[in-house]
Amino acid sequence: MKHLLIYLSAFLLWMLLIPILQPVDAHISITPHEVGIGTSQTFILSVPNEKDIPTTGIKLLIPKNVKHITPTVKSGWQITTTSADDTTTSIEWTGGSIPTQQRDEFSFSARTPDKTATLIWKTYQTYENGTVISWDKQPTTDSHDEEGENSGPYATTLIIDDLRLPAPHNVSEKTALPDVPLILSILAIILATISFLKKPTQHRS
Repeated sequence: MKHLLIYLSAFLLWMLLIPILQPVDAHISITPHEVGIGTSQTFILSVPNEKDIPTTGIKLLIPKNVKHITPTVKSGWQITTTSADDTTTSIEWTGGSIPTQQRDEFSFSARTPDKTATLIWKTYQTYENGTVISWDKQPTTDSHDEEGENSGPYATTLIIDDLRLPAPHNVSEKTALPDVPLILSILAIILATISFLKKPTQHRS
């Protein structure tokens, strides 16, 4: 009976640990994730290469009401900006290379909107063979929803009224932190198993 309980506990423990042990998806990201209204801020675009060929081009679409875009010089890359009505609408980095299974960062300064908003950053990643990954899908709580071989979720930045106040929780943001109730459940199973095994066995006279 004790051996059966041990095997059952081990199985349940493994099932509970599966979500934690799964790797976190590598996606395009922009930091910081929260910025105050009307702020001059340096943003960093982080780009992973998840294919077996180099990334050779990055195009970032600038959200509306984000002004005064100034890209940072990036060694080995040519930078081109596109404008409409005296407003920068996109930044494009070409001519460089991000090797396979590596990541690079591209920075630029900008002024955030004068009111609260959620900025949507759509990015298009070009590989050496011409394949384009479109990071322009709406993020979801399921990492596999709205994603395909050549698409993925866009990045967001929350523009808040006061950085001293806690920002609203963005359910679309994914974190690598494990679920607290899940950990407590695992500990409860372990403690229950230990408690049962320590009970003295009663022998019939």
